[in-house]
Amino acid sequence: MKNLWLSLLIFNNFLFALNFEESRHLLNRTGFGATYQEIKSLAGLSKNLAVSLILSGIRTEPVLMLPDWKDKTRNDPDFKALDQKEQNQLRKQWAHELKEWWAGEILVTNSPLTEKMVLFWHDHFATALQKVRWPQLMLRQNMTFRKNALGSFETLLNSMIHDSALLFYLDAQQSKKQAPNENLARELMELFTMGIGNYTEQDVRELARALTGLRIDKDTGAVDFKPGAHDARQKEILGTKKRFRPAEVANFLVSRKETQKRMVGKLWKLMIDLPLPPVKEQELMKIMVQNNHHIKPVLEAILLSEEFWDPKNRGCRIKAPVDHILGFLRTIEYLPDELQPVVQALRRSGQDLFDPPSVKGWDEGNLWLNTASMQQRIQIQNRFLRGMDVLPSLQKVESMAGSDLVKLLLPLQATSKIRGSTTDKFRQLLQEPAFQLY
Repeated sequence: MKNLWLSLLIFNNFLFALNFEESRHLLNRTGFGATYQEIKSLAGLSKNLAVSLILSGIRTEPVLMLPDWKDKTRNDPDFKALDQKEQNQLRKQWAHELKEWWAGEILVTNSPLTEKMVLFWHDHFATALQKVRWPQLMLRQNMTFRKNALGSFETLLNSMIHDSALLFYLDAQQSKKQAPNENLARELMELFTMGIGNYTEQDVRELARALTGLRIDKDTGAVDFKPGAHDARQKEILGTKKRFRPAEVANFLVSRKETQKRMVGKLWKLMIDLPLPPVKEQELMKIMVQNNHHIKPVLEAILLSEEFWDPKNRGCRIKAPVDHILGFLRTIEYLPDELQPVVQALRRSGQDLFDPPSVKGWDEGNLWLNTASMQQRIQIQNRFLRGMDVLPSLQKVESMAGSDLVKLLLPLQATSKIRGSTTDKFRQLLQEPAFQLY
């Protein structure tokens, strides 16, 4: 009997094992590109096991060392000794190094899903270095996203309510008990939790009162709650009357069904380009509530859904610049000696890391691609292929992938026969319309 069960288990795994295309699809949706070896390592596994391996590999700390200026503050003697112009130049240098650091982390990480989720949260709680102007605070926020990438949304939301970079970005440091600033309160409801149409202007005003008392130390960037600066009177938010304080806001908003609906919808769209069926939506909301608003169980259910594996959900999404540029470099296992050109290419393509265009984050989908941006992408692709130091990587990938080279780089069939030298083959593949999709 034991041998029979073992035989059935092996047969079941064989019957439902991932093929090359499915493995590639899973890795590209949960990360940025995928190497040939990564794809082959999942091909042959069951969907459940493959998804479990990816989710279990999530990291809370980066692979690369953090920049050596990570703990510097405005009180640092060396920094204070500089004049204003020199301080601005140094902060600008740190900003460049910060963007290079994250691009490098995306390229070398052994958990692409971690970086996918960090970017997802960076887009969700959009904060721009250009306005915050203190790279240490943006790095601190990035580390918070890592720590909570698949954890409790309530914990992450509370951390963001007390995040100095986000508070600076939304002018929350200007909020006073006598005159509450409504920016943070409005974005908390509109963008970070329930979504527009589920609250009133009076709710925003009352929530702004609840958030008074948060103060940013201008030297260290630490956020503290000052009871004397807080409006301690009763507030009425979404029909609930209470003496709300900042520490109670996250729990209150996360418990709302509107928030749960919006968050499972955003996670669904992160992985799937098909409509979210109402029944499935309710199932995902239930999973979120039953697991104390943790993201991992919800994402697991999404990745194991029929819709995720539907062929209609493959090769139908336009790559964002990070997917297009860093995804390709990851696929060919090429780590440039200098990352500044990569960061510049991302900026020219419209996805400047640490600098989203607005509090709404980056536009997605078809907005990534038009005639001008397509020309920009082709120029960037050709520039990378012209670099002689990239040729060994291309040759190595071609040798490993063999007849699977087209399937490695394209989610759909090529429109013409790929032939010629190694560089010619890659140039043809990168010019295929399907290369812009995943």
